[in-house]
Amino acid sequence: MNSDLYPDLATVGSLAAALEQLAAELCIDLTVLPQDGGLVSAGIASSVPGRRPLSVFIRLHRGQ
Repeated sequence: MNSDLYPDLATVGSLAAALEQLAAELCIDLTVLPQDGGLVSAGIASSVPGRRPLSVFIRLHRGQ
């Protein structure tokens, strides 16, 4: 992860940790699931049975 692009994520250590922290601050019940490449991706569990988790990814570099 490029800490210059994502200083907030570098501070907490991963995308999953940042999502968990924000959910707690907003008092939102959110279940964050670890995914491969946990620094730059995370899953958010669905409250609907049988539905797959939402996958969240960040870019590893600055796009054009």
